[in-house]
Amino acid sequence: MNTELNSIKGKKVLVIGDVMLDTYHIGNVKRISPEAPVPVVRVTRTYNVLGGAANVARNLLGLGCSPYVVSLLGNDHNGNTMQEMFADLGIRNELFHTEHPTITKTRVIGNSQQVVRLDFETENECLNEETEQKLLDAVKRALPEVDIVVISDYGKGVCNDTVCQQVISASAGQRDKLGEIPFRNHHHPQSERTFSRFGNGCEK
Repeated sequence: MNTELNSIKGKKVLVIGDVMLDTYHIGNVKRISPEAPVPVVRVTRTYNVLGGAANVARNLLGLGCSPYVVSLLGNDHNGNTMQEMFADLGIRNELFHTEHPTITKTRVIGNSQQVVRLDFETENECLNEETEQKLLDAVKRALPEVDIVVISDYGKGVCNDTVCQQVISASAGQRDKLGEIPFRNHHHPQSERTFSRFGNGCEK
């Protein structure tokens, strides 16, 4: 495993997929709310972490790679926060704004136990043709510069069949670049799709 990890150091990696913002509110619980039978968490610390495909890029950076992220963001505060986090880490990206909110997972932790998770996202988000083409154009622009292509699909809409098929087909011309089989979220119905029909040896 160490040999495999060392082999990707210094590689330029294109990551296309669903980026998310993970927000954590950490605190203490000392009483139950008088409004409902739920704990009251007195928040003492809040922080943000890159999630989804953005976390994949951050991990690749930690392995000594140079990630380049192509994805979608909402035109909102959390989207701005993510862009600032990418900038702070020096992760190159091409992020397109949509009318949907930035996918955000907010976790409330009380006494070291997760109390609740709040998901901010649009269910069953579908790409329109214009946005889909922007993503594909960005991928095609990046391909000549990268060594590896990663498709990181959490079933949130970026990696639909058309995008996956065209990214894999475009990478097939430079076959050694398709170094990662797409990630699938097995809790999402789309995870039942197989990549075997996309050809080029990409099979889940």
